[in-house]
Amino acid sequence: MFVAIRGGISPKSIIFHGNNKTNAELIMAIEAGVGRIIVDSIDELILLNELAFEHNKVADILFRITPNIDSKTHKYIATGQKDSKFGIPLNETIIKEAIKTAINSKNLTFRGIHFHVGSQLFDHSNHLQAIENTALLMKDINEDMGIEIEELNVGGGFGINYLETDNAKPLSYFVDAIMQSMKLT
Repeated sequence: MFVAIRGGISPKSIIFHGNNKTNAELIMAIEAGVGRIIVDSIDELILLNELAFEHNKVADILFRITPNIDSKTHKYIATGQKDSKFGIPLNETIIKEAIKTAINSKNLTFRGIHFHVGSQLFDHSNHLQAIENTALLMKDINEDMGIEIEELNVGGGFGINYLETDNAKPLSYFVDAIMQSMKLT
């Protein structure tokens, strides 16, 4: 984030993401007015709200959820499974409470949902299943809370050729399927 801003990137174009963000990093993001801060946990939500209040700023946020899928990648780079340590579990009660907290805050603006299912993925089916699971959650939130989710950020993790045996697909393989899936949901 620091390098991007120093390099002339508009803070509004930055999506600040990562687990275990430090207070200093969150304050930098808040002060700079980054476009989105992806909130990885309930603890981070509470901290971010406090920091935004202390700095008299409003932060636009996305909640990172774990979409409850097995991305079938190496266990050290899989992040979409139910028990992932990254993100808020795909649990309607937990995410709805987090959304209520954000909506009731004068210093946070809830914009949407983010997920990341893993890295070094060579098949788009992981993203498509995650979209389907997330769309059901979004529908439930809309029906139960009257909130229409503005944004869905589907992460990345598209595989590249590290080894000669890897068979990376072009970006369009993922993007076209993701966009088609989103049109249908």
